[in-house]
Amino acid sequence: FLSPSCKYAENEIYATTKTFDDETKMKVMLQVRINPGSYSIGPETIGSYSEEIDPHVKNHEIEWYTSGDDKGAIILTGVLVKVLSN
Repeated sequence: FLSPSCKYAENEIYATTKTFDDETKMKVMLQVRINPGSYSIGPETIGSYSEEIDPHVKNHEIEWYTSGDDKGAIILTGVLVKVLSN
């Protein structure tokens, strides 16, 4: 699945924190563009229920699903790295 929300995608369920040799902790996400109409929209599945995850995206529209059959519908546009500590 995909999500329009970095706050949702960085949840430990989806983006586990990695610790490197120098004790730096990071999370990595892929930024993509997706063809309109090539995905379905669904609710969060991490158990947040009524707790707002991201003020910019409603919880019931935070997961986007593709069938995987539409080749070229998803294009990688970036790699996002969040440094948590050093």
